Amino acid sequence: MQKTKLPKFMKDFLVYLTTIRGKSQRTRKEYEYDLTLFFRFHLAVQQDLDIGNITSIDISTITIEEIRDITLEDLYLFMEYCEVQRGNSASARARKVATLKSFFKYLKGKATSYRRKSSR
Repeated sequence: MQKTKLPKFMKDFLVYLTTIRGKSQRTRKEYEYDLTLFFRFHLAVQQDLDIGNITSIDISTITIEEIRDITLEDLYLFMEYCEVQRGNSASARARKVATLKSFFKYLKGKATSYRRKSSR
C-alpha cells in the first residue's frame, strides 16, 4: 500500500497533536485518516471527480488558500457522504466532526504564520 503524501500544514497539525496536545499515536492515525478522507472528498467534489475512486485522489498539492475557501456547507456535505455513502455510525461521524473542529481551530490559531509563509 502506497503511503499518502500529506500537505505540510496537515503534517504540522499531526505533530502538534502528539507533541503539544499529548494525543496517542492511535488518535493521530485516526485524525490523519479522517483529514485525508475529507480532503480527498473535497477535491473530488471541487474537481467533479469520481467519488468511487476516492482513495486515488492526491491531496499533497492542496493549499492553505483552498482550505480557507471551505464552507460549512462543504463540511455538511462531507458528513452526509460519510453517513449515506460510507455507512459510518453516529460515533464514527462524531469523531470526524471532532477531527475537523480540532484541525480548523489549530489553523485559526496558526493563521498568521501560514499567511506569512504562503506570501513568500
